[in-house]
Amino acid sequence: MTKRIAVVTEGETEYDFVRRVLRHELKDVDVIARNMRGGRISVQYLLGDIRQLLYDKFDCVTTMVDFYKFANPGRKSGADDIERELAKAVEQNNRGKTVFLPYVQKHEFEALLFADRKAISEHLKLSAAQRKQLNAVKGKPEDIDRDMPPSRRLLDICPEYEKTADGIEIVRKIGLAKIARECPRFGKWLSRLKKIAKQ
Repeated sequence: MTKRIAVVTEGETEYDFVRRVLRHELKDVDVIARNMRGGRISVQYLLGDIRQLLYDKFDCVTTMVDFYKFANPGRKSGADDIERELAKAVEQNNRGKTVFLPYVQKHEFEALLFADRKAISEHLKLSAAQRKQLNAVKGKPEDIDRDMPPSRRLLDICPEYEKTADGIEIVRKIGLAKIARECPRFGKWLSRLKKIAKQ
């Protein structure tokens, strides 16, 4: 029987990423995405969809959400803390053999694109001045700060950038192997998904 993995996403870009990229990477597994349609989210909000998927008896239920989008702006915790909080809450509801793998990105999807700035430049056909702006963005991809989100940086450089179209195509151009090397949090999540798929 084919294994089934469900991914709870919080936006159209993540939803498309699962359907158009991750599904092909985990080609021997049935991968579905459930989109919460973005906006401010919380652990309790996520639990509604997760509980339903646990009930549907998937082999693995995981998440692909941004810490940046979580409610409670006064919260002092980080992405790791949210993952632990989710895991603890789900453990109390998971009575079957479903593996739950929480994944919270530190910032938004576009951070992954900064794994290869040349791919961004080529896909968006940036001018020399725009490439200079792009290369001036400091920090490792997953550490690009929330005060100026990665998507806003890209839009400032190239106003024509479209999240759901260009973002997915740039990811495809880069390839998940390189993104995993440059983005350790994402790489750890992808590695664990691959192991689950092969078990």
